[in-house]
Amino acid sequence: MSTRKEQKEALRRERLEKQQRAQAAARRKRIVGLGAAAVLALAAVVALAVVAFSGGDEGGGGGSALYPDGGKLPAIQDTELSAAAKAAGCTVTDEQAEGNNHVEGKVTYKANPPHSGDHNIEAVEEQLFEETPPTENWVHSLEHGRLVVQFKKELPPEVRANLKVFYDMDPFHMMVMPNITKMPFELAVTAWTRDPQPLGTGHLLGCPKVNDRTYDALAAFRTRYRDNDIPPENVP
Repeated sequence: MSTRKEQKEALRRERLEKQQRAQAAARRKRIVGLGAAAVLALAAVVALAVVAFSGGDEGGGGGSALYPDGGKLPAIQDTELSAAAKAAGCTVTDEQAEGNNHVEGKVTYKANPPHSGDHNIEAVEEQLFEETPPTENWVHSLEHGRLVVQFKKELPPEVRANLKVFYDMDPFHMMVMPNITKMPFELAVTAWTRDPQPLGTGHLLGCPKVNDRTYDALAAFRTRYRDNDIPPENVP
């Protein structure tokens, strides 16, 4: 029969063995985790390298008849809005907002495309639209600080492919959609900022013809109005 001292020693050894097994298991788990992290990091580096060597400004996958793949943007040369708009043959207008009430049914807007005004209570989320949502809904999105790029469906496929590239490169708080009205521009982009109160200001970049410098003007408008001037309803 073992003595009390021997029993205590056996219990101590048992606790020590359990502790050592637990530590060994923890070490194995850390090693596996580090290996998985290394694999993920390597995959990320490979992905970045693929993007870098592919140019970064060409269309990726997921094209459609309206937004075909294969677009390639010209290098952005001018990022100051007034200079970029002038070089592209576009005009910039800033007008008092037309209204800011929530309404039901159709609204007649003075500007085409609208840059502000009464609108439906439901806003639409930013995306690349195949079909144009109701005007009253995307005008509400302008009030939330989104930029809305619109174009004539008759634009050549290569231009529509370039618009897809422009959107895909930096889609935050932006939406692109065909214009189904008699908009007097081949391409336009609108924004709505808060001041002066109570209605704010509607901003419109209108381009009668799309050319290589049009993308300078688009980029400059985006830099000027996306998240820099507080919109009437600041929705993150």
